[in-house]
Amino acid sequence: MAEDNRFRNVKQAEYEILKTILTHERINEIMKDSMGSGIVGSGRRAVVARERANKAVVNISGILRGMMLKRVKHLPEYHIDHGDVEGECL
Repeated sequence: MAEDNRFRNVKQAEYEILKTILTHERINEIMKDSMGSGIVGSGRRAVVARERANKAVVNISGILRGMMLKRVKHLPEYHIDHGDVEGECL
C-alpha cells in the first residue's frame, strides 16, 4: 500500500499531537521560558525551584510519552513508528 498522509484513525492523530509536543523545538523553548518565570530570587530558593521545575518537566514528559506509546499499536503498518513499543522513536 502506498504511503498516505491522512490520519487513519483518531489514535493516530493523537499520537502525532503527542509526538509533536515532545519533540518540537519551539514548544520546548516555550516550556523553558515558562518554567524559568517560576524561578525567582537567588540562592537556595532558586536552586530548589529549578529542581522542582526540572522534576515537573521529567514527570510530564513521562506521562506524555506513555500516552504516545499506548497509541503505537493503532498506527498504520507503513508509519515510521509502527510497532515501536519500546519508544525508540524519541
